[in-house]
Amino acid sequence: MIGSLSAQTNIFFSEYAEGNGQNKYIEIYNASNETIDLSDYAYATVFNTNNNPGNYEYWNEFVAGAQIAPGDVFVIAHPSADNQILFHADMTDTYLSNGNDGFCIVKKGDNSDGDSYTVLDCIGNWDGLPTDSTWQVAGVPGATMNHTLVRKSTITTGNPNWSTAVGSDANSSEWIVYDNETWGYLGDHNKIDITFNLDMNYMDDSPDNVYLAAGMFGNPGENKMVDEDGDGIYTINVVVPIDSSTNYTYLNGISGEHGWDLKENIAGQSCAMTEQYNDRYLEWGHENMAVNACFGVCGDGACSQLNIQEVEVTFNVSLVGYECSSTTLPDTVYATGSFEGWSGYGVPLVDEDGDLIYSGTKSLLDGAFYEYQYVFGGWDNPTSGADIGASCDWYGQDQYANYGFET
Repeated sequence: MIGSLSAQTNIFFSEYAEGNGQNKYIEIYNASNETIDLSDYAYATVFNTNNNPGNYEYWNEFVAGAQIAPGDVFVIAHPSADNQILFHADMTDTYLSNGNDGFCIVKKGDNSDGDSYTVLDCIGNWDGLPTDSTWQVAGVPGATMNHTLVRKSTITTGNPNWSTAVGSDANSSEWIVYDNETWGYLGDHNKIDITFNLDMNYMDDSPDNVYLAAGMFGNPGENKMVDEDGDGIYTINVVVPIDSSTNYTYLNGISGEHGWDLKENIAGQSCAMTEQYNDRYLEWGHENMAVNACFGVCGDGACSQLNIQEVEVTFNVSLVGYECSSTTLPDTVYATGSFEGWSGYGVPLVDEDGDLIYSGTKSLLDGAFYEYQYVFGGWDNPTSGADIGASCDWYGQDQYANYGFET
């Protein structure tokens, strides 16, 4: 006997994966404020065809003692799944979906023999083989095979009607369809995607060394950003807990004892957290979001969208007196700094009139801060910087002998 829905619909499927080999799992989320004893529940299934459409074929109990704490999840994985999946598994089951099988969470009725129950939530249905042998979800054909499905964070209860849960497109569906072998959401239902898009077109970027870092995003080198199409916009997608916040920054390379020397410098701008090393700040809720930024400049958008002005900056350094030293004067001196990733080269300066004053010009963003030193080309050669703590030391409190200026 099938019961009616009630307030007991407080657990539901939050994630599903059918991937390569046996990389299969289902995740169940407890949306209530109480610990759920899973001995009061089961998951009932239909595999392939069903001679009795609308009714389950197999009644599956959870392992003895299984519970789900409030806001927590319970993961059932195939025993031969990848170790990244098994790490989160609370129990294993050899018989998980191939993409054409129906799974429903049921609340047991007055007896536990499967004759009396209430259907709480489903992935697929009990009608038998779906059209084309898989189900379409959010408008994506074949979404239940070689994909990962994640329940939207706005969904707070189960839906036993699979046809309405899948929706007709991404907006109407209760599910988000991800590429095959996407496991970053497994183990915690309350997560969203944040996509960071960083415009480096006004910088001499370090092509393989642009990073998101600080706060929730960790240390230099942990979250590398990539410009896949060569348009100067570096991108990374990260998975974060819902309803949270963090400080963060961008790095134009990794340098220095702890790797932070090449972080953007937004000191003095409106978005800088003066109490947190002049990092940026971000907070978010339940929805996926995108963050668009220009390196070294506050504002939401690419550099071209922020009405940023450029200025011509001329670097001049005198080598008068240096000709008396034992070091041969170079043909070119370089201004290297935060505007180009501290490469040891940067802006070439030449002495065109023989007066031993080397000059070079570069276009830089207006309204930004920059640090720099002069070098003979590469960090193994002589350099010229400020005396630490002197008036020309841009940040007198740090250990770096950098000049600096604001455009």
